[in-house]
Amino acid sequence: MFIFDEDTIRALFDSSLKDAKARLASLKICCSDEPKFNGLDGWLFEQTIQHCLRKELKERGLQPEIKEQVNLGGKARADLVVGAVALEIKKSGLFQREAAGRYRKYRSAAGKKGYSYFYLTLHETYRPYREAVEKALGEQNAFFLDRPGEWQRFVKRIVEELKRQEMP
Repeated sequence: MFIFDEDTIRALFDSSLKDAKARLASLKICCSDEPKFNGLDGWLFEQTIQHCLRKELKERGLQPEIKEQVNLGGKARADLVVGAVALEIKKSGLFQREAAGRYRKYRSAAGKKGYSYFYLTLHETYRPYREAVEKALGEQNAFFLDRPGEWQRFVKRIVEELKRQEMP
């Protein structure tokens, strides 16, 4: 049983983004009709995923430590670390061919710290980029919420990793 799916996550993200922009616009100092700046959408999507994942894991009796913006070494960072699973969370997929190679390096850095490394995006419209991420990280570690059933597959994979990490 799952609490969320791709459609409910998209709806929650969209309503949160609308609410955030309205709240920012209501600040006395705001001079914009509709606040928009780099990073707002991405941060809200990360928060949406964290919120939904916490609820899904709690439903399964799991409450791992969750940390945001964890340094994996050098310039490598994980948007979220859940137990020993490092997550790269992207609202809009990749913007350059080299990004998949960068995530391969991040996976290696995460592994050196004892973390598994997963990639999750709301959508990836360019097939070669989707395939490049799957090749770099393994299909089992790359999740695209523009495909039906991906949220469930993602949650199952997180649970599987958390339980594997608990084993002596």
